Amino acid sequence: MTPGWILHACQRSEDYEAFSEEGGLSIKTMHGFGTQYQVGRQLLGLNQGRYLVLNAGQPYTVQVPRGVESFCMFFSAEFTRDVYSSLSLSTDALLEGERMASPPEFLPRTFEQPDPIAHAMERLRGWSATGELTPERRRNGMESLLLELLYAHQMVQGEVFSYPATRHSTRQDIYRRVHRARDFLEAHLHQPITLEDLAGVANLTVFHFCRAFKHIFHCTPNAYLTHRRLERAKWLLKHTSLSVLEVTLDVGFESPTTFSTVFKKRFGMTPTQYRSQSG
Repeated sequence: MTPGWILHACQRSEDYEAFSEEGGLSIKTMHGFGTQYQVGRQLLGLNQGRYLVLNAGQPYTVQVPRGVESFCMFFSAEFTRDVYSSLSLSTDALLEGERMASPPEFLPRTFEQPDPIAHAMERLRGWSATGELTPERRRNGMESLLLELLYAHQMVQGEVFSYPATRHSTRQDIYRRVHRARDFLEAHLHQPITLEDLAGVANLTVFHFCRAFKHIFHCTPNAYLTHRRLERAKWLLKHTSLSVLEVTLDVGFESPTTFSTVFKKRFGMTPTQYRSQSG
């Protein structure tokens, strides 16, 4: 039984666009910023430090900017069912040949890479880049990664349950809306974004959206936006030859002075100093 397949595209010299209507459960990561997935009516920005899980058979369109490295994994249906069964059923049930009918359905959102998933992906990506990804390493790595994804799914259900609302359907609905707005934010780090924009994407009032966002992410929307813009700025300063002014505009700041002040406050050095140290 094959565990699935891996797509590793790097050193791309031009923008890339693809469309898919089928495929197994998949996890997608990018080394760089600016990738956008269109999943139904939802626009998701997939940037470095995050991953996206798409359910089997989920249609999508993806646009990957030049210079961004993509590393994606697609799990076969049979392999996914067996791994999910090993996590969900007792040993006796497995010995009797029982299997789960299908894996759980993931919410359409991006996730921050927790250490186990980040380490597993980085190890597989490294082997793929050096030609050392043997069939055994691929199978064992994909099994470990799929288990971590299923554990992460259980944690998401816990996050939904912890939201202060009486009905489970309300908790799940608010959780989906806020994450839809967060993914919209990730897709527009380079553009001006207001609280009204984000609240509109979530279809909530600004007050309700800010309260829900802080409960889920433990920070304000503005603080989250600044953090992600600065992470994008670091990547651009290290991996491109854009001037500080160009980086300033690319990450949504209007003034190089404001950008440099915020950057230095966060990282203890100016953008120019950071580029010199990273070169």
